[in-house]
Amino acid sequence: MQNMFLFCRCPTPSKCINTPGSYYCVCDAGWKKVSAFQCIDIDECSQGIHGCDAHSSCVNLPGSWKCICNKGWYPEPKNARLPTCKGVNECVDVPNSCPVQSECINTEGSYHCSCLPGWRNRGLYACIDINECNVWNY
Repeated sequence: MQNMFLFCRCPTPSKCINTPGSYYCVCDAGWKKVSAFQCIDIDECSQGIHGCDAHSSCVNLPGSWKCICNKGWYPEPKNARLPTCKGVNECVDVPNSCPVQSECINTEGSYHCSCLPGWRNRGLYACIDINECNVWNY
């Protein structure tokens, strides 16, 4: 009688399931079986099955994914794979966001500066002095 050994030849990442006289392979979570000996990554991001917050981007990882909050937003809880993204309040959280001649106005995902009387906006974050002696040429 000849001894025959059947070795499990499952691909990484998968698990070998022993059965009487044989075996089969089961791909790990986040992987899809495409043949008896091949598992491929499921791209949860492109398939839209990630569940990321509306203010974040999905990043596919081998066998998984993570959500990264967009600029102007921060994750809550901080190191969660699926965080809720909260708006940063630049007016409170970022010292000197606006010049002293203005008021900081927090907006969803950003902010802008509103210049005080006697000053006018130069872009979103700067103020210039109005020459009241020459009001028609400022």
